[in-house]
Amino acid sequence: MAWFAYIKTSDGALISLGTALTTPLPVDTTVLPLTIDPTDTQWMYDQTSRTFIARPAKVLIDRLQDIITNVAYQDLIDVWQTLNTNNRNKLRNGLIKLLGKQRWRGATEVVELDG
Repeated sequence: MAWFAYIKTSDGALISLGTALTTPLPVDTTVLPLTIDPTDTQWMYDQTSRTFIARPAKVLIDRLQDIITNVAYQDLIDVWQTLNTNNRNKLRNGLIKLLGKQRWRGATEVVELDG
């Protein structure tokens, strides 16, 4: 299936995507024929280059690392440092179970779970 991207000629903004070529084109609109399926989540539109580019890998941060390195949690850091390796592992495993899917956060997300 052929895809087309409709782009605002003046600034490169993506207007819409389609599988049918519209004629006549609206004013200030350019059509970009695509060789990829733009609805596939591995692609994203880059307005500057006016092309679809590979979506960068999502950067995930471990909240467990936040707990033992973020100075906002100095009380937890102090306690963590007093634990021996065995107790650190026990606490770590318990926190992994407690956090579940919330263990990982995006790079732009706040550390706090209710943030």
